[in-house]
Amino acid sequence: MAYPSTYEYYVSFISRLATMAISMLALILLIGVFIELPAFYRPLINGQATHPLTALLVIFASVQLFRISSNKATALHSINCCSFSIVMCFLVLLDNWFNLLFVEGLTDHIGAFEYEKSLGLETRVGNNTAVMFTFLALSHLCFLTERRKLCLSFAIAALIVITISLLGYFVDHSNLYGGTSLMTASIGLQLCLFTILMGLTQLSDSKHFHRLSKKSVFWLLCLATIIPFALILTAYSGAKARPFSFLLMGSPWLIAFTGSLYLYVLDKVEVVRSYESN
Repeated sequence: MAYPSTYEYYVSFISRLATMAISMLALILLIGVFIELPAFYRPLINGQATHPLTALLVIFASVQLFRISSNKATALHSINCCSFSIVMCFLVLLDNWFNLLFVEGLTDHIGAFEYEKSLGLETRVGNNTAVMFTFLALSHLCFLTERRKLCLSFAIAALIVITISLLGYFVDHSNLYGGTSLMTASIGLQLCLFTILMGLTQLSDSKHFHRLSKKSVFWLLCLATIIPFALILTAYSGAKARPFSFLLMGSPWLIAFTGSLYLYVLDKVEVVRSYESN
């Protein structure tokens, strides 16, 4: 697989690592729902939970981003994945606006959610979540059709939406994050960041990105992965948080950072070897 620049090679490699980790995390969330382990899907004891439908949307978005970063995305596959996400998000928004109880009906027979509902805890797909995944799906479609500016515009819009949810958690304002769980916000933030980074590789006027050194790309990815998660961890490290949930949340971020560190160290080793051979 040939890449035109160091920037695209680095971002593609680390995007694949991150999306594989995110897909595994989504599967773990689904397993946690059905074996009734709240730490798998509800990171804050009295907070929002990640809905099984949200986990499915995460899997579809991460698979699509993986195929994009691998240069294997096809028109039919992309249209199917993105269409499913957009239709589901549209139904969620209708359900939330008109109280159709469609999403709630999907979890009526799940024991964990029935018990938590009796305790006053809700499990739903928030408006912010639905809007973010709609923008991500549109961005992925635009990437495939090489509509560069639209691709970046939708990805940035998705990032703004999920940032509003995170801001709501930081200031403890439920109206800002709605039904979006902290787990979903963390996953969504990473999907948005890597979609934007991949979108930058398509810009025809992005020669300054293609000239980025490997060191610059490494620090760019450090900022894009470590800082947001560190802020989340700092904001919710109190007694109402489940430590194991934060371990799950941090795993895709840690894997992405480890991948960028591996490439950076490997490059340093190659430089030393070439210097010694000369």
